[in-house]
Amino acid sequence: MIRILRRIVIAIVITVALFAAAELAVRLAMPGVNLQGTDRELFAERVWGPSVGMRAGASGSCFGTDVTIDASGCRAIGAPADAARRWLVLGDSVAFGVGVESAETFVGKLQARVPDVRIVHAATLGHSVWNYRDVLEQVLASGQPPERVIVCWCLNDVDGYLLDLPQPDAGPTGWLRANAKLYVAAKSWLTDRSLAYWQHDRSRYEPSVAATRDALTVARTIASRARAAGAACDVFVMPYEAQLRADAADPWQPQRLVDAAFRAGGATVHDLAPAFARAHGGDPTSLYLTADAMHLSAAGHAAAAEAVATALGIVEAGR
Repeated sequence: MIRILRRIVIAIVITVALFAAAELAVRLAMPGVNLQGTDRELFAERVWGPSVGMRAGASGSCFGTDVTIDASGCRAIGAPADAARRWLVLGDSVAFGVGVESAETFVGKLQARVPDVRIVHAATLGHSVWNYRDVLEQVLASGQPPERVIVCWCLNDVDGYLLDLPQPDAGPTGWLRANAKLYVAAKSWLTDRSLAYWQHDRSRYEPSVAATRDALTVARTIASRARAAGAACDVFVMPYEAQLRADAADPWQPQRLVDAAFRAGGATVHDLAPAFARAHGGDPTSLYLTADAMHLSAAGHAAAAEAVATALGIVEAGR
């Protein structure tokens, strides 16, 4: 019996040692691989009306990157507190910039180009179009309406309404996502999760999906509310990695529907897919986090920043 137990212990030790060695090898050889967990303490309830938002003054880890939330409940990007001009950014985890340093996100880069503007970076992990509506309504009611509303549309924005704090991933998979880069890298080698996410979210953009029709009605309302308040409304539609592949078959139906909805409300819509196609040099995955369908890498954020600045007519800092 003792011999059997000894063999079990030795097997466990060897397994742990091999896993640790493989994990170290991935971290050294593939520094671009991000973890995929987010500290729950970064979130707070009822930040934007009924909607969950980021907790004011919080700091923690998000996809392996340290993030800081400012006193207004927005990701800190060096926005000038005393600027008379204000722009509002609505978005989810893609616009928040998970896994990327604040200054390297496209919103951070945009803020650096307009130092006389305070960008209210309200993008929040898990937000959808219904949450965007809540954020906009609260900002408009604050007495400090923005001169520009920037909507960063991810194709999954038609799903969900974040009213409760996100629950941590349970079980071994959740632990591995948050702590093991080997696990994240292995997913990219063994499965095509990017394509699977795209196929799922593409299926939402069919005329028969009532929830999507409702979501696009809310999108139109957001644009019309911003315009009625005297704000310009610019919508930037973020492509999925799988949409940029050479073999993607007619991937642009979601963009067409989003474009029509926001334009009906008076917004200007910008499709970032052409800019991304020019930027990726034949490898769309270079613009996205490892094994990720939608979240941008630092290179992806740089491409987005250039495209957004060009669309808004911002050539250099201070313009």
